[in-house]
Amino acid sequence: MPKSWKFLATLTVILVIVASLVVVGIEEKQSSVATDLATKDAVSHSLSEVNLAIASSPEVANALVAIAGIDEDATPEEQLRALVAWRAVFDGWSNVYRQHLNGTIASGLYNDLLQEISAYAGKHYGSDAPDAIERRERQMMWAWESERSNYDRDFQSFVDNFLSAKP
Repeated sequence: MPKSWKFLATLTVILVIVASLVVVGIEEKQSSVATDLATKDAVSHSLSEVNLAIASSPEVANALVAIAGIDEDATPEEQLRALVAWRAVFDGWSNVYRQHLNGTIASGLYNDLLQEISAYAGKHYGSDAPDAIERRERQMMWAWESERSNYDRDFQSFVDNFLSAKP
């Protein structure tokens, strides 16, 4: 085989390898985007389910209203319903937080989590009236005190930092 053919064959192999790596890189990027979108959709769906349960269940809505001011007259059933609703919220937050630590979630979704927890912890003063912010913060603190032990230490510290931070 003449030297020019060897060179041409080697060059062709190198070009095929480079092209294969480019294709693999493009496929990896597309897979990463698809995974991020699926994760965001799953988290959004789970939080929507919580909101739908509250909106469609007078019992859960009444329980959350009764607990909103940490009403001493709230029945054990109302307290349980409120805690279950909060547990669903905490589970969604914990999932996003864990995926952030694992590096498997888009930064935008993690930033959404930070903003949402800040709002519930009374650290974000958007357009809500101050009394609504205080009620939401008291309710979250009440629920977190009850449910905190259900989560790993990293997530406990994460939420605790929000609750102890002053705006």
